[in-house]
Amino acid sequence: MDGVNRPIMTPMVSFCDIPITRAAAHITRYGCYGIGLTKEWGKRNLVQPIAYLSQQSQFMSSIYYLLDMTLAYPEEEGFRGVHDELLERAFGLLSMVKTIKGMDFDTGEGRDFLNENEWRFVPPRFRPLYEEDYYRQRDLLDTLIKDFKLEMKPADIKYLFVKDEDDIENLFEFIQSEFQDHPRKDVSLLCTRILVTENIRIHY
Repeated sequence: MDGVNRPIMTPMVSFCDIPITRAAAHITRYGCYGIGLTKEWGKRNLVQPIAYLSQQSQFMSSIYYLLDMTLAYPEEEGFRGVHDELLERAFGLLSMVKTIKGMDFDTGEGRDFLNENEWRFVPPRFRPLYEEDYYRQRDLLDTLIKDFKLEMKPADIKYLFVKDEDDIENLFEFIQSEFQDHPRKDVSLLCTRILVTENIRIHY
């Protein structure tokens, strides 16, 4: 399965669906700054929970088989449209699954991914590419991806995470400036939703 073993680059934005009580470990891995958004916002923007699968599962085998058969499909004139459509669909499935366990590319060690409860936004009709193809077209792709911005309003935000109390004043000023055109009540409420991650580490 040569197509499966080669690295694939997929445009996406990842989120995690975890409670504050589990945030400490996540902060250690991903950093002290973040935005917590409502699920209603996620659903409106086609953010979906991914499927965690065993490498040996029937579901994963079926995806691999579909991808291999698609890559083997003739690309000559008359078939190219069908080939491209099948390839996009196969990669679309692959972009929304993750193995339960795998290698952490940051540490090179084995890792259990299941407890991340990952949700993803994958731009529609945006075909994933093999790694070498992505780097060859990177400048063009970075321009095209700008059409798929995820926008949010103050009412969509449940939490704003900052590293320590020194960050609060700057963020408060940014909120007041950035959201001038939004309802004053929503902006005021957003300023009350700032959480200091150092306090989360201590208490949870």
